[in-house]
Amino acid sequence: MFRFDGDLFGNASGGAHEGADDSADVCCSDDACSFKAAIKTSGERGKAGEIGHGGFSSQGGFSGQGGVSGHGGFSGHGSGHEGNGHGNVHGGYGGHAGHEVTVADLAARLASRKARDRWTAADALAKLGPKAVEAVPDLVRGLQDEDVDVRCAVARALGHMGDAAQNVVPELARLLRDDDDGVRWGAAEALGNLGKRAASTVSQLLEALQDEDEEADVQAAVASALGKFARDDVPSAPFVPDLIALLVEQEWIVRRSAAEALGRCGKEAQRAVPDLSRIASNDIRPEVKKAAESALEAILTNTRA
Repeated sequence: MFRFDGDLFGNASGGAHEGADDSADVCCSDDACSFKAAIKTSGERGKAGEIGHGGFSSQGGFSGQGGVSGHGGFSGHGSGHEGNGHGNVHGGYGGHAGHEVTVADLAARLASRKARDRWTAADALAKLGPKAVEAVPDLVRGLQDEDVDVRCAVARALGHMGDAAQNVVPELARLLRDDDDGVRWGAAEALGNLGKRAASTVSQLLEALQDEDEEADVQAAVASALGKFARDDVPSAPFVPDLIALLVEQEWIVRRSAAEALGRCGKEAQRAVPDLSRIASNDIRPEVKKAAESALEAILTNTRA
């Protein structure tokens, strides 16, 4: 069992972001708040949700070994705290303070008639990661959900299930062609988090990059996924040229993700050194410059960022 203190279903707010810099607040009350709005913060949608690296709030997020940290934690108005792998969340899931929630409870919530119940349950399961493997069959069914936020949340949750989700890789890859950009983003992120278990999808991820009309955060998620493959010892030579091509994209989040991914390719990204050197010196965004500098260091020292 794990404990969620408080109520996620009311009085929660999060930052939404469309584009490079313009942000707006989204109020999460009743069924009005979407999963995508709840996790898109400060232009970091493509960065959020990796356990141990980032989070769901611009003021905090995943920390440690799967818990939640930061002001607002998971629920906007509740105070979060550093996680210890047990899923403790202040201002979190339940509806009654101190309610003990099991994986089975969350899996059952995936069948709720309310879309918001379904995506919040999927998100809670994502935080538990491999501890929630018994819910994988229920999550897989959710990939067919009619609600785009549920499909997105379920895909992301499966990306945290490790070996238990390996057989689901083809279905996640199929979502790279979903009509909704949020679902495509969630699928790309999930594949990246599965690492070499999803290495068979490299060609499909590269195909997603060929769409000139694709949303920037989807492109960034695809680039990040390829970088995670490289970090997981998947041969990166086939996709290094595609990552280099992203370094000239208009949206800075794409350039940054491409630079980070190239750094994870190590010596196989030697051909990217001139382009990375250029943006390390000249890019207008400090985030991109920093990513390029780190990538250059990783490549030139034959390490992986």
